[in-house]
Amino acid sequence: MPKKTKKKPLGEQIGLPPESVILRRDGLEVRTPACPEPCDYVRVVQVKADGTEREMVYWDRAEWQEDAEDGVTGAMGALMGAIKSVADGTFTPV
Repeated sequence: MPKKTKKKPLGEQIGLPPESVILRRDGLEVRTPACPEPCDYVRVVQVKADGTEREMVYWDRAEWQEDAEDGVTGAMGALMGAIKSVADGTFTPV
């Protein structure tokens, strides 16, 4: 029987550094670069039972800096709203 090899996490596949992960009760993961790296992105990932990952939201430093310059404070709220919509089943991928 051939030996199964574990697939690399999506972040490694696309060249992201090691990540810190906050596991939510709904199974989604909020990921950022691991310390001591600077936090220059936040992403939300859904990990399926078979181990495959689906990136739901990606928000980078340039976006939140732009929001701060414009005086917009709702960007983090929008991110959390997106997470909630995935959790309650109302998320519709584009």
